[in-house]
Amino acid sequence: MSGPIRLPQLPVDILHAIVDELVVDFDSQNSDQWVRHQNRLRRIFYSKELLTLRLVCREFCHIVSPRIFRTLKLTHTLPSIRGFTAMLRSPWVAPCVQSVKYQYWDPEPYRYETPADEVQEARSARVEIRELLQHALSCLHELPSLHSLSIRFGDIAPLPAELDAIRDDLNVVLSALLVLGTKAPGALSAFSLSRLPPIHLPQYDDPAFRALLAGLDQLEIHTAGTDAWSALTTPPLPQDLISPCEPFFSRTLPRCLLPASTPAPPTAFAHLEALALSFSDPVGVFYLSYNFADLFFPALRALRLQHVQFSAARDAEHLVTRHANTLLELHIAHCQIAVPQNGTENPQAAVAAAFAAARNSINNSINGNPQPLPLPPPDDDAFDGWPVVPRPWSDIYTEFMNKLGRLVFLDVQDPWWLSFPDRYVTYSPSVVMQFLEDGREDDIRALEAFHRTVEERAKSLGIEYKPAIRIPDEDEFICDCH
Repeated sequence: MSGPIRLPQLPVDILHAIVDELVVDFDSQNSDQWVRHQNRLRRIFYSKELLTLRLVCREFCHIVSPRIFRTLKLTHTLPSIRGFTAMLRSPWVAPCVQSVKYQYWDPEPYRYETPADEVQEARSARVEIRELLQHALSCLHELPSLHSLSIRFGDIAPLPAELDAIRDDLNVVLSALLVLGTKAPGALSAFSLSRLPPIHLPQYDDPAFRALLAGLDQLEIHTAGTDAWSALTTPPLPQDLISPCEPFFSRTLPRCLLPASTPAPPTAFAHLEALALSFSDPVGVFYLSYNFADLFFPALRALRLQHVQFSAARDAEHLVTRHANTLLELHIAHCQIAVPQNGTENPQAAVAAAFAAARNSINNSINGNPQPLPLPPPDDDAFDGWPVVPRPWSDIYTEFMNKLGRLVFLDVQDPWWLSFPDRYVTYSPSVVMQFLEDGREDDIRALEAFHRTVEERAKSLGIEYKPAIRIPDEDEFICDCH
C-alpha cells in the first residue's frame, strides 16, 4: 500500500544550501541588465523553481516563503489589489513581508509609452479601486516585519483631464498611510514617494504623518512635473497664487516632509542615512523657490539632488558641505546654477513681478478682456551679454573636493535634454534661458579632479562601496500581486 512521499531527514543547513543554489543560479542567469529587463517585462522576478520547491513539504515552505514573499508589489488595478489583500490574510505570507511597493501601473513596459487598453480598462473602476486600495493599505500595520514602503504614481506629466482623479487617488493613499502612522509609528526604516503630485493635502499636516517618518534611515522624495500640475483648477486658486503647486514647496516640503532641524522634535530624522531629493523641474531659486539652508541630518551618509538650482545664496551647496563629517556618497543629477539677468541676486522680486503680470493677465481674461502678458521691463530687453556667474561649478566642485573628506562614491550627471544642454540658467521677471558660461572647461577639469580624488580615496581604503541610493528592485525578488 502506497503512502505519502516523505523526504529523507536532512539537516536544516543542507536544505538551506539547496534553496541558495537555486537563488544563485537565477541571479547568475540574470546578471546581464538586458536579460533582467526582459524578464521583468515577462513578470519573471524570481526563480519559478522556488515556487515548485515551496510546495514539496512544510520544511521547504518555511525556508522558501521568506525569500519569495519578502517584497510584495501591487498596482492600481482591481486584480492586483485583490491579490494583495488575499496575501495579507495568509498566515504563510504576512509574517514574511518586509517591503511593499505600490505603483500606479507597472512602470517597466510603460516607461516611454501609453499603457495598453487592457491596462487602462483594469483601472477604469475608479471608485471601487479607491475603496479597496484604502482598505488594503490601511492593513499594512498588520505586517509584523514590514520596514520598507514605496509609493509610485504614474505619469510625471499627466494630462489635465486626469489631474482631478489622480489627486483623489493621492488623497486615498495618504489617508491609508495615516493609519500606519497611528497604529505603527516609527515602523518604517525606508520610505519612497515617487512621481508625487506636487500639491498640498490636509493629511500632510496630521501628526500621524510625521509619526510615519519618525524612524526612517532612508527617504526618497521625487515630485511629478509642476508644469502639468499647475493646470489643476479645482478647488479654485486663492488670489495670491498662480499655481496649485506653490503650497507644496512653501508648506508641505519644508514643514511636513522635510521639517528643519530646529522646530522639529530632536528625534526627527535622527537616524536618516540616505536622502534623495529629486524634482521633475528645477527647484530652488526662480518661481518654485525652496531653501535648503536649514536641513541637517546627523547620520546622513548618502545624498542625491536632482533638478536642484544652485545659486549665490549657496543654500544647496551648504546642504552638501554641512554633512562633510558623515557623507560617503553624493549624486548630483541634472542640476543647474541660476543667476539673475539683471545682476541682482533677488529671485523673490523676479518671482513677484512674474506673478503680478500673470495674475493681471488672468484677471483680464476672466473679466472678458483678454490681453497678452505685458512686455518685460526695459532692462530685460536690453541684452548686453550673459551675466557674470559669481560662483561657477568649478568653484563648487573644488570646495566639495576639499571639504568632503570621507566621500568614496560620486555620481554627477549633466542636464540630459537636448534642447537645454547647459549647466547654467539666467532668469528675469519674464524669461528663463540657458547659456554656456565661458568657464566650462574649468568646470570639466574641476569635476575630473573631484572624481579622481574620490576614486583614489576609495582605492586607498581598499573598499568597494555599494551605493545606498540605487535603482529599485535591482537585486531583490518581488512577488507581483495578480
